[in-house]
Formats: sequence, structure tokens, C-alpha cells
Amino acid sequence: MLRIALSLLGGLILSWFGFDHLVIHGMLEVFGQHITSTGYYFLFAMYGAVRAIASNFTQPLAKLQLKDALKKD
Repeated sequence: MLRIALSLLGGLILSWFGFDHLVIHGMLEVFGQHITSTGYYFLFAMYGAVRAIASNFTQPLAKLQLKDALKKD
């Protein structure tokens, strides 16, 4: 949940510099799909959710690798 909130905060900060207009117009030109500012923030929320899910899969692997490395010593 924290990753989603931080991603949304990042999207808000980037929108202060006009990045939201760049993304909205880019989506229209590249994909032919018009999105609003709601869609812009949804993209950042999804990015945060995917990062959170991915970290749940990689952290147990890192713990196992550390455990194996300690056993070898």
C-alpha cells in the first residue's frame, strides 16, 4: 500500500512540472487513446501495485539466497 501511495505522490510531483500533459498527449499520439488526469494517476497507482507485487516475489528469494550463503560459511 505504501508503494502505491508513493507512486501517486511521485505522479503528483511530476504533474507540477507538466509531465501529466506529456503522458496524456503521448498516449493519444502513440496509442490513439484519450485519457484524462484520472487515467494518468491510475497509471501511477498500477505501477506502484505492480512494484509491490513484484517485491513480494523477490524478497523471499533474496532471503533464501542469504540463508544458503550463511550455511556455506
